[in-house]
Amino acid sequence: MANPVTTFPRLNNIREERMSKLSDAPAEHAEALLDLYELVQVLHERGTLDLLRGLAGASDDIIGRLAEAGSQPGSVRAVRNLIEISKLLTLFDPEGLQKTVEHTEALLANSQAEPPGMWAILRRMTSRDARRALAFFAELLNETGRRIRHGATL
Repeated sequence: MANPVTTFPRLNNIREERMSKLSDAPAEHAEALLDLYELVQVLHERGTLDLLRGLAGASDDIIGRLAEAGSQPGSVRAVRNLIEISKLLTLFDPEGLQKTVEHTEALLANSQAEPPGMWAILRRMTSRDARRALAFFAELLNETGRRIRHGATL
């Protein structure tokens, strides 16, 4: 006959174990907790926490609107267009695009000045860089015209 079990292994109390880990956590993870507090403070100062709270509160409404918009016939085309536009945006060097924006802003700031004459404009258009840009846009116009002629949508 078998001997009766006289000792039972003590089952860990999960709640006590978690409380112990929780009380030790601040000392073990002090640097990470300080970084987390700093991040939360920045999110609070910039109003991001309020935005997240609002999004969480309106999540059912937002999901409903997204589902409704997704069921529209043009939604798939819109998503595909966004994907293609994002591919197009990867072609641009951010620094070069920033310089182009700055140059455009400067041109717009000077737009109230006396406009150049036709000969001055034509001289500018004959520069190597201007011809390169004109050729690029002319090819875009040709491709758009071909698509329209064949009944394709833009």
